[in-house]
Amino acid sequence: MSDVNKLLERAIYEIDFVEVDEIFLVKDLFKGYEWKRIPRSDRLLLGTLFLNYVNTVSGVIKPIEKTSSNQQQYKKIADNSYIEYDYDEQRGTTSEINEYGKALILPYTPIEVRRKIQK
Repeated sequence: MSDVNKLLERAIYEIDFVEVDEIFLVKDLFKGYEWKRIPRSDRLLLGTLFLNYVNTVSGVIKPIEKTSSNQQQYKKIADNSYIEYDYDEQRGTTSEINEYGKALILPYTPIEVRRKIQK
């Protein structure tokens, strides 16, 4: 599961490189050879976690229709949403709050939060 959480963090990071109004699949956020190396069960779990992230936190992406091969498509609807991270040192968890007030306890600590903790 921790490997999938790292993949989710990577996918969320890659969203910054998607253009506004661009339609994409989760697999598009990875290089082709990297995606092929991820076990199928992990890819399916990653897709579920990414959709959950989009529905609960992200204000910049919306899920749209599925492809003919049943892959969820997404559309970037805005540029970087304001996101605030709160690291709970006692619990070792990070929560993410976007400009819309949606919060999510993350199963990982984002890179920018890790940098602040290390300082």
